[in-house]
Amino acid sequence: MTGGVRGLFIGFLIGYLASWMLKSVLVKKLASVQMQFLESTFAVMGALCKADGVVTRDEIAIAESMFDRLHLSGQQREQAKAAFNRGKSPGFDLDAEVRSFAQVVYGQRPLLVMFLQIQCSAIAGDGNVHPAEHQLLVRVARLLGLSEGEVAQLEALLRTGARGPGFDGSARTTQSRLDDAYSALGLSSSASDAEVKK
Repeated sequence: MTGGVRGLFIGFLIGYLASWMLKSVLVKKLASVQMQFLESTFAVMGALCKADGVVTRDEIAIAESMFDRLHLSGQQREQAKAAFNRGKSPGFDLDAEVRSFAQVVYGQRPLLVMFLQIQCSAIAGDGNVHPAEHQLLVRVARLLGLSEGEVAQLEALLRTGARGPGFDGSARTTQSRLDDAYSALGLSSSASDAEVKK
């Protein structure tokens, strides 16, 4: 303000350079988060699908459907396939992968929940959530700082939209569907209408 036209020009130049540098840093950070999200999502998915000893065709189909849902390019699809295969390999370090992902997203809760929701969808793809898959999913949730209750809520949400038998292969009654609907909302079936509305 005291430098006149020369001060105005210098101020503009400093502001422009600072803006350019900030934008450059943010673009690099966003690309890093996106790359880690892609890599970790499919690597962890491979490990979860393999937890019961076998990766089914339905689970592979769900993983491939995620390519379309996430609008992956050809190169990103190849990276996702490689990550999935890495995750189902015997020496895969699940804990390190999840911690790397959690560190990059800095506790951004929506990304953590979306990550877990994708994993839950993948293991439910064959219509049966094996106890080993469920235990591994809970372990992933805990590593992300999420609770077992949140896993149960996501599983209930998936069951409410499922047709046919439950994840365990049992017939689904009207009451079990209603209980799942309450659980998906994070409530018990004894909740009042006001609690449900809230």
